[in-house]
Amino acid sequence: MISTWDKTLKLGKKKVTKKQILRHYARLWKNDPEFRRLVKRDGVFVRAVYGNRPVIKRRNIKVKSFEDLKELIKEHAVEFHIPQRKLDKEIAIDVDVPKKLKNNGKKNVVLDECLQNLKRETRVKAVVKTPDGGFHIHIKKIPKRKLFKLLKPVEQKHSDYVILGKKKKRNKINIDVAEPNIAIPGSLSVYGSVYKKLKHVGGDKK
Repeated sequence: MISTWDKTLKLGKKKVTKKQILRHYARLWKNDPEFRRLVKRDGVFVRAVYGNRPVIKRRNIKVKSFEDLKELIKEHAVEFHIPQRKLDKEIAIDVDVPKKLKNNGKKNVVLDECLQNLKRETRVKAVVKTPDGGFHIHIKKIPKRKLFKLLKPVEQKHSDYVILGKKKKRNKINIDVAEPNIAIPGSLSVYGSVYKKLKHVGGDKK
């Protein structure tokens, strides 16, 4: 009989054992205080995998210790997310990139210009590459009005392939400052990769 931790979950095209998922989060829990801080907040929810299907589980998600995390993974949890409204002094900007713009360099130009503009008025805490080829930019919270003002020039300069705001277009890079939920940096994805922190150039406003 296969033990619980040797059972496999299908993440995208990969088959991964629960033991491998547990090892990933054990390293993250030990080495990343930012992950521990966020995953322990009230409101955290998970995406779990049953068969080939990801399912969002929001109820009774409480993480106070690594044993709690272990129990969630045992129950098929893979991804850990947090509602933006549960963040006190920070916010995350979701940069969605359409498939046709993922590999032509334009998304990196947009990211660099967003970072340059944001650093004039706030501190960039982290840049996270998402499994679908986009980015989450975590910053010290500033008013939405100021945020739009900082990012508007990026949209204006690249209006043929960038749009700012909630109204997403399939053929454009969408800079969304109102995404309600955000993946916790370092989290695995149900599609087989990681929400990976990127190194970015300094110059953040303190």
